[in-house]
Amino acid sequence: MARKLAAELGPKRDCDEQQSAAEVLRQIKGPPSLLEQFLTHECTPHVKDLLTRAMAEASASRWRFEFNRFELSLQADGESVLIVDVLDSSEAGEQRVTTQQLLQDLARCRAAAARS
Repeated sequence: MARKLAAELGPKRDCDEQQSAAEVLRQIKGPPSLLEQFLTHECTPHVKDLLTRAMAEASASRWRFEFNRFELSLQADGESVLIVDVLDSSEAGEQRVTTQQLLQDLARCRAAAARS
């Protein structure tokens, strides 16, 4: 399968025979978003519950959480969350997502954790 993907990518991509299809797909897709990184590295069941409760109560107040590597804060519009990678001061170190997207991804991660 990796050979087939490499052939479809053309000569611009060097694809070693040992390289897995997953590695090729990661190269095509690019690096994971800050949201994906946060969910992978920092989002424990406790953090998920904390954020879910905070978003449910967001109409009453704004919130900001500082975790090991990421800071999340509800923006003034009440409909978006700013994710900041404290280790990256460039523009790539910030991502804005909707509260709906964050809630959906938290629920998806919770379901995946429950299956494990």
